[in-house]
Amino acid sequence: MRIPIFYYHSVGGPPPQTLALESFRVHLDALRRAGCRTLTVAELLAAEVEKRSGDIVLSFDDGLLDNYTHVFPLLLEYGFRATFYVVPGHDGVTRWVHPRSGRWSDVPRPGYTIGFETMGALQRRELAAHGMEIGCHSFTHRKLTGLSPAELHREIVESRARLQEELGREVLTFCYPNGRFNLEILRRVEAAGYRGACSTLPGYHNPRGSRFVLHRFLIEDPGYFEAVAGGRAFSRGPLGRLAWRHVRTAVGLRYPCRRSGSSAVSAGEAPVRERLVQELDRFPGFPDDAQGRGVVVCAGGLHLLANAYVGLRRVRESCDLPVEIFYVGDQEIPPSVRRQMARDLGKVTFRDLAAVELPGKPSLAALRGFPAKPVALIASRFREVLLLDADNLPVRNPEPLFSCPAFLESGALCWPDLPQARYTEDSLYRAFGLPPALNREGPEFESGQMLLDRKRAWRGLAAVCLLHSEDLRPFVYARTHGDKDTFRLGFRLTATPYRLIQTPPLPLGSQFLYWRIPWLDREVTIPHQAGSFFGTGILQHGPDGEPLFAHRTVLAWSLYRRFRMMTHLASRGAAAQRSPWLEELEEGGFRYLDRFRDLYGSAFPPDRLELRTARLMKLGSAMVDALVLLRRCLRKERPERPR
Repeated sequence: MRIPIFYYHSVGGPPPQTLALESFRVHLDALRRAGCRTLTVAELLAAEVEKRSGDIVLSFDDGLLDNYTHVFPLLLEYGFRATFYVVPGHDGVTRWVHPRSGRWSDVPRPGYTIGFETMGALQRRELAAHGMEIGCHSFTHRKLTGLSPAELHREIVESRARLQEELGREVLTFCYPNGRFNLEILRRVEAAGYRGACSTLPGYHNPRGSRFVLHRFLIEDPGYFEAVAGGRAFSRGPLGRLAWRHVRTAVGLRYPCRRSGSSAVSAGEAPVRERLVQELDRFPGFPDDAQGRGVVVCAGGLHLLANAYVGLRRVRESCDLPVEIFYVGDQEIPPSVRRQMARDLGKVTFRDLAAVELPGKPSLAALRGFPAKPVALIASRFREVLLLDADNLPVRNPEPLFSCPAFLESGALCWPDLPQARYTEDSLYRAFGLPPALNREGPEFESGQMLLDRKRAWRGLAAVCLLHSEDLRPFVYARTHGDKDTFRLGFRLTATPYRLIQTPPLPLGSQFLYWRIPWLDREVTIPHQAGSFFGTGILQHGPDGEPLFAHRTVLAWSLYRRFRMMTHLASRGAAAQRSPWLEELEEGGFRYLDRFRDLYGSAFPPDRLELRTARLMKLGSAMVDALVLLRRCLRKERPERPR
């Protein structure tokens, strides 16, 4: 169950970071029509509070006076509750805020505007008396990452004590000012007695994730919820479109919210099971001409093909398995590139998904996304298939997988996702006639690699393919994330046997941003903002428990940016450690990227955004070079000190 936390700053106040009062009322109207129930952040974290579909959390940062004068009466009118994160050191004071940076300041300076009046103790007590949660947003709203231990104690511990004395009740949750925190701050917040803490990272609340890094959706666009109702909200960019789908589903504008305790399928869900069964009966049988074994990769377009080239070069270092690369149209992979790469890699066949005929086949636009893998598995000419994501690197020879007992017994060998990755809702299983508890049995799948005997798993693959059809895909995608766990659902719907690798995956990533400058013999090391481990991939193991695949799930290989982002391994129960063999793996990947750019880069139209980034990086590198030379010159000219 995915429960969103929405957070606001000012409502009906002066810009910046304000939402019009009329827009906020439109939001509340949408929530009430959808039958949503509001929880406080503390209730969201409390195990004794029953959660249900349609639950949401409203939160308001900074303790602004307009939250009391404008928001509070509307919440009472609609019967909603919320969490208010207040700053006790700002009691009843007008603060100043920069219109672009949104940072508080005690003294107005040129370029600053009068910001917001803040609440005092009387207003906070009245909010608490009416069932609102009062949370702590530090003592003075300073960026915690640059403070001394004594200052952190004041911002985290003393602020909580002051609020608890003022309210006469326990303050249960914290909110990081400006979203800045690191591992030390997180531990201090937990040690102070808080039960959870909110960040500014976008996304749903993950019950299996850290209670002290709660994700939230920011609401500050003056016309935001009018845009939601019109289907235009968050429409700018891929991340924006993803957030738009999340919020539409969360407020019930796409599918109705269900009431607590109901195990029945709603009227909107009832037909999906019947439609799937009907399409399964009409689905073509396993092709008689499929034979042999090989690797299948979906890699259309310059970015994915460059990543796939790195992975397939790794495959060629250890085995000569034949490969099928699936794409959509000549614009994704020109014919000249296909011919040259077939000679370069050997035993490579290119297959156009646009030419595949299947019942319920997704549109060509959809085939450039998650549905590509299920359709490619159906269209492959191999009987036994190793499916690899384009950004997945084999650490060693994957060919022995085809002979392992787990695969020979079942015909389907799958890999688990990270333990905290829980995206699939119980309602998806209920809609297809499966017990909702089945969704919580075992980990979700991670589909960056799968080993399949297509003949034995054919009916399960057909069900997976149909779950991505134009008819069912909107319903399914609203209740899970992409294609990965649709394999688990499809196999369970058709009783297709499978085996799951028993060794849990490990997070890969880095604690620093390593920027290598090729024409200088140096590497710039930049610590991450959070000051702690930043996950960028997953290390998957083979049946023998040894590392087998390094899947770069975040910040995949780029032809233009030489950032090494997969250098640390976060072992279970231990801090992340820098790993030399991972560094060697990345260095080899960059060598293959250079080769790909030299051989094939000119055949693709330039990516303007990537080129702009590359030029900025080149300018930055030139500046570093100039500073190094200047420093050397100054050292030479500086007279030696007398001894």
